[in-house]
Amino acid sequence: MTVQISAFSWVPKGARGLVKDLRVRWALEESGIAYEEHLTLPRGECPDEYRQWQPFGQVPAYRDDRVEMFESGAIVLHIARDNPVLSPPDRNGQARMESWVFAALSTIEPRLQGIFLIDDALAATPEGAAFKTRMSELLANRLGVLSNCLGANEYLLGQIHRCGHHDGNRAARCAGTRPAGALAGTDGLCGTMRSPSGICTGAGRADGQLR
Repeated sequence: MTVQISAFSWVPKGARGLVKDLRVRWALEESGIAYEEHLTLPRGECPDEYRQWQPFGQVPAYRDDRVEMFESGAIVLHIARDNPVLSPPDRNGQARMESWVFAALSTIEPRLQGIFLIDDALAATPEGAAFKTRMSELLANRLGVLSNCLGANEYLLGQIHRCGHHDGNRAARCAGTRPAGALAGTDGLCGTMRSPSGICTGAGRADGQLR
């Protein structure tokens, strides 16, 4: 099967390691699936032909011998289906896996993005500082729930990798925005701040074209 994913040919230094094609690279690397990269310009400059593949001009977009699609969560689920490395063999387990993917994207990540959107100038104002504190509290709550579900287990579901959780933690570390106290009481998460081989390889391939 021939797999191709899109990525930006260049992004600002502060965004390196945070662009969402990394999620798809990780899933492919973990699964041992070879892929080709289609490099495109940032969305304000991307050609019209690319928008036929990704209407919003974002990354990633994905195609293989069967499908052409966009949105990182949808792509990861496509890769995971019928893939014993990423998905349980039974339908109930698959449904739980899909639930955790959506939880990562819809329940946990928005709290993290709320903190990213506060620049230093805004954070220096009373309103901005209060908003950042509130977002940090909400993030800590979400991570606490995730840590409780994880407990002392290595994975959330059997042998399924914690892609959503680890991606969020990695994003926080790369951006230098680990809110004070956000990981307090989340021993299960703090113990997994190391990156598995798949994400290291995928990140390395991404970083090579972002310099």
